[in-house]
Amino acid sequence: METNELSILQPRNISNNNVFPFVFIGDEAYPLSKNLMRPFSRNNLTPDKRIYNYRHSRARRIVECAFGLLTKKFRIFETTMLLSPENAELVTLACCVLHNMLREREGSVSAIHEELLSLEEREKRNPQEQPIWRRASNAALATRNLFVQYFNSPEVSVPWQNKFAFINEHNI
Repeated sequence: METNELSILQPRNISNNNVFPFVFIGDEAYPLSKNLMRPFSRNNLTPDKRIYNYRHSRARRIVECAFGLLTKKFRIFETTMLLSPENAELVTLACCVLHNMLREREGSVSAIHEELLSLEEREKRNPQEQPIWRRASNAALATRNLFVQYFNSPEVSVPWQNKFAFINEHNI
């Protein structure tokens, strides 16, 4: 990613002529960069930043849950794949297709819900370590601020995000 060799898609216009880059979602351990978003530090959060952190966290949990479900079914994801990138991509896609077929057959919507609850419980028991502080580039800060504005805009805000931001502020 640092050498621009990942072939990340070009930024796209998704709202009010704002161009958004495609980004990876990371936790506090990762540095903020143009294509890698991390949450804001928990110190002195404004309501807009709390809402961004909430939306960021929701995206991360969904991705982690999906990967967790794949890993439970297919052991190949438990370790490094000794495959070429092209073959690793094919194996991953095949596992996704097989997983969806099995899910339809099993009707396991409740299993997904249980996995999300399990992930939330693990996060509560094992709070993440203190982040390592690094100075992000102006481009990275601008990208994250673009997402902050987007998540707080009337067109994409969700009714519960304000309530959640308030609850988290007071650790209720």
